[in-house]
Amino acid sequence: DAKLEEELKKKKARDAKLEEEQKQNVKQWDSVYERLASHKNQTGALDVNKDDDEELFEWIKKQKSILVLYFQKKPIPISIDQARKLTSLGFSQSRPGIIRASGI
Repeated sequence: DAKLEEELKKKKARDAKLEEEQKQNVKQWDSVYERLASHKNQTGALDVNKDDDEELFEWIKKQKSILVLYFQKKPIPISIDQARKLTSLGFSQSRPGIIRASGI
């Protein structure tokens, strides 16, 4: 049936677009993560001054809120591997709902 084939084509196109968007999101996340890792290697700290790098400052703030959910075993908008990368870099839960950024 031509109508069914057309619907399948549309679905494949939507799926391909979604997959490409997800790849771009992962690339962008990885890029900012690498900036943070480099900052930590240079300064020994995970905290960034908002005036020095507002984008990285806001990204860190967002990742901390995501990690609160992660430590509460709730759904998170990043992959488990990404959450683990953050914790291996030095983010940890100091007490429920509070994320600490440790230095080296």
